[in-house]
Amino acid sequence: THTIHTHTHTHKHAHSHTHTHTHNHTDLSAVYQLCDLACFDFNKFVRFYMVTFGEIGVYVKGKLVKRLSRGDYFGEVALVVEDTLRTATCMTTKRSVLLSINKAGFSKFFSGRPEALSEVSIKIAGWRCKLRPILYHPKGLSLFMEYLRSQFAQESIEFWIAARAYRKTVLRIENRAVGNLGAEEQERIQTLAKEVVAEYIGDEAKTQVNLSAKMVNEIYEAVDASEACSGTFARAETEVVLLMSRDKLSGFKRSKLFKLLLQHVGSYDVNENTQKAAAVKNIKPSEVGNISPCFRSPKRLSRLEAKQARHVVRT
Repeated sequence: THTIHTHTHTHKHAHSHTHTHTHNHTDLSAVYQLCDLACFDFNKFVRFYMVTFGEIGVYVKGKLVKRLSRGDYFGEVALVVEDTLRTATCMTTKRSVLLSINKAGFSKFFSGRPEALSEVSIKIAGWRCKLRPILYHPKGLSLFMEYLRSQFAQESIEFWIAARAYRKTVLRIENRAVGNLGAEEQERIQTLAKEVVAEYIGDEAKTQVNLSAKMVNEIYEAVDASEACSGTFARAETEVVLLMSRDKLSGFKRSKLFKLLLQHVGSYDVNENTQKAAAVKNIKPSEVGNISPCFRSPKRLSRLEAKQARHVVRT
């Protein structure tokens, strides 16, 4: 880890200071920005910011509509939805420490953590949300399962859960073996695969899931040849998700259960009746055109403030 001190110049201010800590071990382009007053115009900054110390004001048409404090974040819209209009202008209201990640780092960080990104995706996309973020979100999965049960079509989601659990378990076994599976590990993997097949695959399954004949045959061949691995049901998982997206997602979105999900995550996609209560939700493009991104010369944090900020960053 090293520290880079950068200096920028604007027409109004002689100079500004940004203290940047780049974390090479995560390669996330993480930045801690220490400032007394800063303005983040969403039309200029394509980054994700999280408040670790201090306070951020969210402004729409020049009016303060919300305050963000420790643990709150902003800037995620531009990182998740392509070609989207920026929604507001954010400005620090007091000395603050922000964690900032650029688009490449944001994508890399969440690529192997779909559950972590699911709430952001649902919150931003709203009614345009695809199925996978719903499945990866605990509340979303619960509500979608409830909807499928009401349609007597829960076998697909039950298979998806079982196949995903199988894949994670087998991956742990394979990773521990480091490519050299012993007889005991191989036997356990084959047993786990046979359990999934007996429950969901083919005409003799206890709870038959709707899969193509080609997919069923591929799974049978792998299991019968004792060649089951972490990827045995991966393509079947994808096929089931596509099937549920085509046949069930639109109905779920029309149900009260999906509205509950949007309320739970605090979706940006809200109607006029909820706009006032939601404050920053469904914000129109900012008309604060005269505020340009800048950093004013910062004051030093007190020792206590700096200690608290470092503690927040570590935790």
